[in-house]
Amino acid sequence: MLRHFCQGYNCQEIDQAWAKQSYDLRGFPEIVLAKTTDIDLSPFGELDQLMPLVDVPEIARLQQLSSFSDLYIKLYDNGRFWVEILNWWGSDINIHDHDFSGIQFQLCGYSLNVDYAFAESEDRGDLRLGKVTVTGAKVWHPGDRSVVMPGRETPHNVCHLNLPTVSLLVRTHPARKFGPQWNYFPPGVAANYGIADAVFRKNVKALRLLTRGDLQQFRRAFRRYAACSKPEQLLFTLIKMIDIVFEPRFVELLHDLIESGDPVRESIVEAAAYHRAIEAIKVLRHRFELSWDERLALSVVGSSFDAESVGAISERLMAGEFDGDVMTYLSAVRNRSADDAQRTLDNTLKLFRLAA
Repeated sequence: MLRHFCQGYNCQEIDQAWAKQSYDLRGFPEIVLAKTTDIDLSPFGELDQLMPLVDVPEIARLQQLSSFSDLYIKLYDNGRFWVEILNWWGSDINIHDHDFSGIQFQLCGYSLNVDYAFAESEDRGDLRLGKVTVTGAKVWHPGDRSVVMPGRETPHNVCHLNLPTVSLLVRTHPARKFGPQWNYFPPGVAANYGIADAVFRKNVKALRLLTRGDLQQFRRAFRRYAACSKPEQLLFTLIKMIDIVFEPRFVELLHDLIESGDPVRESIVEAAAYHRAIEAIKVLRHRFELSWDERLALSVVGSSFDAESVGAISERLMAGEFDGDVMTYLSAVRNRSADDAQRTLDNTLKLFRLAA
């Protein structure tokens, strides 16, 4: 069955039906759903079953290096849409929108999907200021299928609740009129990660390497780079260096940015601080054995940024997925945690104004 699907028979039916709709992007998900109703795709969630497929010549030539998921495998591509497998073994993604449409199939594991809206208040080109709000939340179960629509109206975030969690995505090629994809950083920044070209990546790499040598040299280089960076470049530099720039020995660099008097830079530092807290909370899900509700509570906070967003997500999960109070489960996790995890929880809850 796996090879049959990969060789494109089902995909050919999808393509033929899509051609009758003049390859309309918004009609693609409905076609995929109709053509895959009776297909059991769950075997694609077994990594040991996938490995032999990668050696099949027509699939082998589709493979490419990708940092999206812990193991990315492309199964089919006809130039209009492709099929990919995303293996998640502990990593997550941040809030993003899409420049394509498609259907995601949850093959194994459970995930918390949260939908957001972004109300823009200031346009800075590849960076926008505004307000992030939660608009929906749902736990994806094995066998679930979810629609992916293009455009900035549907940003979302996924927290994976099991190791592993595997999904299959049948998706169109990127559409320029909807692109590029944007990332969203609560409480109020959105930016185009398309700016992360080879020069940007090499600058970040250089800054990270400098922290392993003369630290005064690093501080000078960082200040010089920050002074001439565009807002979106500065944002993603801080995001890529959250493990470094928030260390006590370097935090004065962030103070410099805040004290510059530029409200945009202040919003960027705030967004990076929230992102750091969110990532630290999500890591705790895999530190030790947790109950379902404890993992879900950490994922709720890891998808939030204040009391209002925690409440909005919790409220939408109460119907059968989540029984109890987030803070009660976090307290139980804290009581069993080492000192560093307790500090992470305490600092995050204080930042989100969930604790005194």
